[in-house]
Amino acid sequence: MFAHPDHIYCQRVRNRGVEAYEGGVSMAICSIPSGVRLYHVAAILAAILCASCASPRAKVASQNERPTGIITYNVELIADADTARALRDVCDPSQVVRSISTDIRPTPRVVSRIVAGVTYADTLIRVLALPCDGSKERKEYLIPIERIVGKRYTSVSDPLEPPTRYAFGEAETNDICCRLRTGWWIFDKLELRLGAGFRFGTDSVTYPVVDANSVPVAPFQQTYGSSFVNFDRGGSNLVPSVELSGLFKLDRTGYGHVGPWLAVMPTDGSVFVPIGAYGRYTFTPAPRTDEIDPSCHTPYLYGLAALPLDFSSGAPLFGSTMARQRLMLGAGIGYDWAATCDLDVSVDVGIRHMNLPLPEIDCCPSVPDEQRNPFRESTMFMLRFGLTF
Repeated sequence: MFAHPDHIYCQRVRNRGVEAYEGGVSMAICSIPSGVRLYHVAAILAAILCASCASPRAKVASQNERPTGIITYNVELIADADTARALRDVCDPSQVVRSISTDIRPTPRVVSRIVAGVTYADTLIRVLALPCDGSKERKEYLIPIERIVGKRYTSVSDPLEPPTRYAFGEAETNDICCRLRTGWWIFDKLELRLGAGFRFGTDSVTYPVVDANSVPVAPFQQTYGSSFVNFDRGGSNLVPSVELSGLFKLDRTGYGHVGPWLAVMPTDGSVFVPIGAYGRYTFTPAPRTDEIDPSCHTPYLYGLAALPLDFSSGAPLFGSTMARQRLMLGAGIGYDWAATCDLDVSVDVGIRHMNLPLPEIDCCPSVPDEQRNPFRESTMFMLRFGLTF
């Protein structure tokens, strides 16, 4: 059926027309009391006009956000001779829907679709029906306006008055909220991030000093200290990174994802290339169709475990003790903003714990091989910006 929610997950619109008119203000001034100047009246009128210029969509939304459970509106459908195309009752698919009653005002929206390279814009009417028996979830109908009798809906809120019929206001696309992530290549979701880690405090490491013949030279040792931006063995408060993760769904909806994770991170005298596993939990993989005003965006959680490789320190991949084991662990929380139907702009913050090998001690035969690389263990605050496909 054309109006399947997967194809129109989240076209949010601004409603105008009769709703805007109903939100207006009308008044008549019969007399002006003494002592009230004309500019006083002008100021009052200006304030009222400003108040009446508020977004009609916002006014309708505020009304719609208080469903009462009492049938207030009714949408009558044109009978379809082709039963295969007829709209089916979501509570009982064996029944054909002739009309839909609801306590939430039906709203129009424009949905774009591409057929053979040509983009078509269709106006659909979104109706949130009352929940089925034994359920709290509202079912969403998306109906082409041409299939609605008179392209109008009926208000039946006052039993003492005859029903009132309203024309649907114009609908224009307000923002794109499809969240139909297609990923890239074999992955269901792809994340690209630029990161900045912040270590707090200072650090240093001391190396012995020898001449070309490995003879100790005064002062016999050299200490390398950290600074805010520093890429040598002394350490840096700021640690930049470029990160990429390709993820696979753990469930059909796409709440959970896991997959490989790769980064490039220059720090502590080496360019580290951490490789590991990355997991992510998305709170709202797709806008909920039972919500009155579905959000285009979503928070998420992530976690990672990786082995930081490098090509200069000479340290073994697996150390003799945990104090000498390469390690990277991280976790955080973030937020996706839907930029287009298949792209999010993402920001997240988190904590990252690392144990990284420093350049080896290249002298002194008395130093055991497994101890030739000092290690720096640190925990840093992580801020990342990027794109999610």
